[in-house]
Amino acid sequence: MVATRYYDEELLVHLGLLDDLQWLFVQGSMVHFAKMKKHTYRNLTLKFLSNLHVEVTRGPHCQAT
Repeated sequence: MVATRYYDEELLVHLGLLDDLQWLFVQGSMVHFAKMKKHTYRNLTLKFLSNLHVEVTRGPHCQAT
């Protein structure tokens, strides 16, 4: 298995999450980072994701009131 840092667009479309994720990357000024399709370091990626906390209070499909 090759570790990557890019998301699977087909899976996100199937789950109905692609628009929300793209909106989140735009809001965080991370579009360039999200579009890069290069290999990365598995342990650093897991550490980043294990510490990531996102609280979406507005967006294209936000259900928060």
